[in-house]
Amino acid sequence: MGAAASDGIDPETEPLRILLSQNQDAPTGDASAHDEEVTELRRRAYQLHREKIWWRDECRKVEEELERRLFWGTVRLHSPLTSTEQIVYRPDYYSQDSKWYKMNCPCCRRPVEVTITELAQTWKAAGAAPGCLDVVVCLWKGHRCKQAPQASGRRAFVGSLWGANAGYALGEGLSVLSAGLAEFIGALVLGVRLRELSPDIERVMLHTDDVPQNYLQAFAQDGLWQLKEVNYIDGVEDLYVSKGNIFDGVFTKLAAWTLVDFEKVLLLDLDIIPFRPMDELFDLPCPAAMVRGQGDNLHGEQVDGRRFFAGGDNQDYPWGQTGGINAGVILLQPDMDVYQQMQSEVTCKNHPSHIAGNGPEQDYLSRFFASRRDSPWHQIDVSWNYQLHQSLYAVERVVEWHRFMVNSGKEFSRADLEWMPKRMRMGLEDIGVVHFSGEVKMWHLFLKTHRSDDVRRNVSHEATNGDSEAWTDEKFAAHIMSVQRGYPLWMSRTADLEEYEERGCRREGKRILIGDKDMTELVDILVKQVLEVATKATTVWRECAEELLQEQPEVVRQLENPAVPEGIAAYCGAIGPDLGANGVTPSVMFTQTELKVLKVLKLGDQRIEEIDYSFRLEEFAEDMEYIVAPHIIRCYLEGDQDALEKHCGDAAFAAVNAGIKERKKLKMSLDTKILSGPREIELKGAKLMEQGAPCFIWTFNMQQVNCLRDAEGEIVEGAVDDIRTVCYAMAVTRNPKLDELDLEYPWQVSELAILWNQPCF
Repeated sequence: MGAAASDGIDPETEPLRILLSQNQDAPTGDASAHDEEVTELRRRAYQLHREKIWWRDECRKVEEELERRLFWGTVRLHSPLTSTEQIVYRPDYYSQDSKWYKMNCPCCRRPVEVTITELAQTWKAAGAAPGCLDVVVCLWKGHRCKQAPQASGRRAFVGSLWGANAGYALGEGLSVLSAGLAEFIGALVLGVRLRELSPDIERVMLHTDDVPQNYLQAFAQDGLWQLKEVNYIDGVEDLYVSKGNIFDGVFTKLAAWTLVDFEKVLLLDLDIIPFRPMDELFDLPCPAAMVRGQGDNLHGEQVDGRRFFAGGDNQDYPWGQTGGINAGVILLQPDMDVYQQMQSEVTCKNHPSHIAGNGPEQDYLSRFFASRRDSPWHQIDVSWNYQLHQSLYAVERVVEWHRFMVNSGKEFSRADLEWMPKRMRMGLEDIGVVHFSGEVKMWHLFLKTHRSDDVRRNVSHEATNGDSEAWTDEKFAAHIMSVQRGYPLWMSRTADLEEYEERGCRREGKRILIGDKDMTELVDILVKQVLEVATKATTVWRECAEELLQEQPEVVRQLENPAVPEGIAAYCGAIGPDLGANGVTPSVMFTQTELKVLKVLKLGDQRIEEIDYSFRLEEFAEDMEYIVAPHIIRCYLEGDQDALEKHCGDAAFAAVNAGIKERKKLKMSLDTKILSGPREIELKGAKLMEQGAPCFIWTFNMQQVNCLRDAEGEIVEGAVDDIRTVCYAMAVTRNPKLDELDLEYPWQVSELAILWNQPCF
């Protein structure tokens, strides 16, 4: 059109100009008619010229708009978490197919880059490889496509065990009384159940090098678990609400992403018990897990991870995390690139994504995949991760909903009147997996527990010798629920009246009312339903445990007598008798056959010497025999909580303090004293920790009186002449608070346990 022509020659009006010229040169006849024709031709020529100019201008506008849309464009970057935003009016770089903007995150202010591209056309034109997982990266980096992994068809159930930190140094290596033994029993029972329900799916147990060898032999017996040794991963402290509890080392679970020989794996916590085969979960897209809470997400649907985050205006968790997945059952696709990225992030102290969490690994995984649009979370239905501790929260949600309906004064549909969370709408036949996610686990059928509130889920154990009459399935199920937070409110109904008022209801005796509406019958039905689930889970787990004991009758004895882990099996020759200073020789036993220390023991010495150049192992042994061991045991027996808190780490203090608090609660006291010891003190091993100084593991014997009295002074256990030899295990490291506390010695006890005790004859 006109926009493409020269202004000197107009292709639209030129024919009229020629015709007009011819008419002017033609012989005149009727002058009047000729003039009218010329006038009309001139009018038409002028009109066409005007139209040409208009179309030319319009075409230029379209061209400018096309150019603007192709090469320029305003981008607004903002977040629902903050009012801060950034607007960029033109790209920093552009091509025919894409625009690239340099911007900054409105939340953390760190740099981000935004690319806008015509993927549908550009990807095809660029010849990107089939199965490319990241088209934009592929295009911008010279089409070096990240290929989709080839499907192997192999699937696996995966569990994980670790014990390389101070909190687990004894818990899973030397101490019969700590949580480690119970967790290993849980792993064995879970393996038996998975083999029974899904015999064709492989079972893989990830473990660190400090798991005792006889434990590993029990796992591998009859192909119960395939063993895979992995490196210990301890996330930085900023990822934990508090360190020194059961979650230390939990990031070791990330090693499941290294199992690239498998197409998909189900990463399972050891405190679950399946009711029916889990095979169908492998058909879900990866990654998949159950979103925490009482939501009604559909099975398999994509989860919007944006809702996991809180902004600066959140009063409870400003800039925190308000939701996420539960890591008890996770379907994942192994990927070394993903693993390396996660491992790098969780071990980097200054990474900007860190948010402290009570369940640090599941909170981190929630955030990690929430930000990945190419592999977001998908929902695993609550029936496949039925958390018992959440069931009483669900009862509370039902009460809250009925309070809302009563107080609103509105008409509600039948569906609204009967609404309740999904876990409350399911029957026993609908449940696939029960998750013992509370304080008490199913393996406590074999163990008595003394709960401590000082450190989350820090529980000391004492063997019950399989007293099945004391714990029927129904009684133990009730015991499981009795430690849940909602138990006093909805089950025993003994909570303070103010707590019911805070929830918009009231308690009259055992009745629950909202206004004039009696909720007692409904609450009774829901509580009964929860107890039925807990009872069935207890029964199924116990039956599997009995099957295990039939197959491996020596397994409990094996677990009670852990062999030295391979990770701490390095020969060390006997140290000579001239250990002591000033002519004093400590009675430390070092034998060539019994003494096993870590391969990193020498590195451990160096690490401590970096902190204290005066450190010498022989002087440390002397401190243990004459100062540390007798002081800690004396304080424990005397109930000196202040001294123990000063010289013990959080986990160790919580464990020993639990027994002291229990005695005080029952108004009992130890009438005991140390007669001799410590004797036969041995260095069993050492561990170079990811953070801080090395941890040394010692054992020693004490001879002491075993006598326990009640409030009236009557002897309830032992006797004044009941003399026992007690073998203690103690993990000791350099005290990290040397400059803050008035300490009697520079060592801190990170774990303390009794290995055995026997009468002196």
